[in-house]
Amino acid sequence: MDTKKFILLNEGSLMLNRYFFYDRLKVIEASSNKQRFCSLKFFLKIGLISFLLPVLLTAQSADEGLRVNEFMAANSSTLADQDGEYSDWIELYNSSTDPINLSGWALTDDPDDKSKWIFPQLVLQANKYLVVFASGKNQTDPVFEFHTNFKLSSSGGYLALIDPEGNIITEFESYPAQQSDVSYGYSDVEYIFYGVPTPGEENQSINQLISPPEFSHKHGFYENPFFLEMKSDISNARIYYTADGSEPDSNNGIFNNSPLLIDTTSIIRAVVINTNGLKSKIATSTILFLDDVIAQTNNPAGYPALWGVYVESEGTAIADYEMDPEITQDPRYVNLLKDALLQIPTLSIVTGKDNLFSHAQDPEKGGIYIYTGADGYNIGRDWERPASVEFFSKDGLKEFQIDCGLRIHGGASRLPDKTPKHSFRLHFRSEYGNSKLKYQIFGEDAVSSFNSIVLRANYGNTWLHRSASERKHAQLIHDTWGKDTQLDMGQAAGHGIFVHLYLNGIYWGIYNPTERIDDDFGDSYFGGNKENYDVIQDYPEAANGNLTAWNNMMKLAREGLADNANYQRIQGKNPDGSYNPEYEAYLDIENFIDYMLINYYGANWDWDSHNWIAVRNRVEPGKGFNFFSWDAEHILENVTSNKLSVLNSGRPTEIFSLLKENSEFCRLFADRVQKHCFDGGALSPEVAGERWMKRAND
Repeated sequence: MDTKKFILLNEGSLMLNRYFFYDRLKVIEASSNKQRFCSLKFFLKIGLISFLLPVLLTAQSADEGLRVNEFMAANSSTLADQDGEYSDWIELYNSSTDPINLSGWALTDDPDDKSKWIFPQLVLQANKYLVVFASGKNQTDPVFEFHTNFKLSSSGGYLALIDPEGNIITEFESYPAQQSDVSYGYSDVEYIFYGVPTPGEENQSINQLISPPEFSHKHGFYENPFFLEMKSDISNARIYYTADGSEPDSNNGIFNNSPLLIDTTSIIRAVVINTNGLKSKIATSTILFLDDVIAQTNNPAGYPALWGVYVESEGTAIADYEMDPEITQDPRYVNLLKDALLQIPTLSIVTGKDNLFSHAQDPEKGGIYIYTGADGYNIGRDWERPASVEFFSKDGLKEFQIDCGLRIHGGASRLPDKTPKHSFRLHFRSEYGNSKLKYQIFGEDAVSSFNSIVLRANYGNTWLHRSASERKHAQLIHDTWGKDTQLDMGQAAGHGIFVHLYLNGIYWGIYNPTERIDDDFGDSYFGGNKENYDVIQDYPEAANGNLTAWNNMMKLAREGLADNANYQRIQGKNPDGSYNPEYEAYLDIENFIDYMLINYYGANWDWDSHNWIAVRNRVEPGKGFNFFSWDAEHILENVTSNKLSVLNSGRPTEIFSLLKENSEFCRLFADRVQKHCFDGGALSPEVAGERWMKRAND
């Protein structure tokens, strides 16, 4: 349709539409060339909307052709909104022969709220499209583009189009997990994935998403060689694979036209490419032969001999890939090694070698294991690289594979001269495929949906620590014992497990995956909106949210907590102990006491100048800040240690020193000591010891 005809059709709203398209064209000019669909033609196709008075046109009935035609829940580079952001989007299509007035129609991601986001006065012409961004920005001004007040979940979820009478017109009770830049759209009588999305245009079946290749053998442990077959259900498609961790395609990959002999530890990544050049999602499989793992050498092909530059001393870290023969060939251990490598689950990270070990000092190309973020410029601290993660056990009952972002994690443990073994963090984002990991990795007592997971390498009290005194205490379970203890006290805490970690098939050691204490954690365990959480830690600083409530709490505490009115006020209560809805609840006293008991009982000497975390919801604060055991690697080292005199301004110990002046607090503290330290409580000798030995036996 040419512009002249468009103007004639929309004569009653010419000024509004002119402003609309002029504004959008300015955005187009300023945006990157990745916006394949951002053209005047595109906006003409989706913008045939008349902002006419309701007397001119009436809404059509539900069965006359309006539907959700296509949507994208993981928009990374397909279509930018007016802010230049790649928000998710929903496309409506009027398949009828008459215009439809959308006033009163609604979109929702909540089956219990049919009017979550309501359209304003707006008419969609026959056989035309309308794209609505699902960004959470809540924009309904028809002069600009539309934005819902909710976002779509790439991990799957609910979506519905509701007419003004409350009838469900299009409903996805649980749409499947979505992939980055892949849309989900209508095709004749069903909804399918589209590898080439078409917002504002007719869905093309030729663009249907290609399924990833199927492997004849899944990831896991093998003892005998076998032939690996890679298959596709797409005729005339070609399969390309790599065996070095890099992402395969027609330029970087080996064409697979026959079964592949697997007779050694291998990491296979494969992709299907059809005759139109469309690619499937990459399939990744880690195949481990434990004889190879035990004989692992110090010079794997393509890996550097040097890692990161030392920070506190001269030199560069010498790479260490070897399984030490002093252990593997020791007669005491030879017959134990294979079984040991199968006793706990395995976690395999697969990514391009350069993502880990490139010496290029470049934010896009530098290796995160070379530039760990430990230097004075924090180079690499926020570098994130795409990776595949597989989780599996000996019996095959526990397993998943997911693509994610990979970062280095930690503070002092980032320094290569302190330890060669660094912690990682996994981020599950829509740009990699799924925005969440949905798996019960930490057991039934923990949540089963995660935005990120920390892979703790353990630094304090480990065999790799540069201090001989800390190597002496190496058991790997100090920090986990602190979290387990807090859980046994009836408090919320981070859950954790232990795994054998592999990087591109190279054994990397025992790691401790654990929940990250952040705004997502608050949302998962306390409810509400993650954007409303303050997460305060260390110095103190706001990792999420802000310090306003924390500073207000400290101000109130410093005014004196011996005064019972202030003591009750810091809990959001009146002087008589009754709750006052006009008062902010700043501190959950029982949680705070239990938290302090763990650190005093364990004589945690690397605390609380740092290594502490507190979480509170600003909108629904509940009882106030909750504190969490974190990075407690220096507890339970000596039965005579005493850290009761530790006092750091603005930290938990200062709060505790002020609370001690209140007699009611002291009585409650004594009650909690009686509860936890005696008669089978969480800190009674027999129970605390059993908890320690449970992890030691693992």
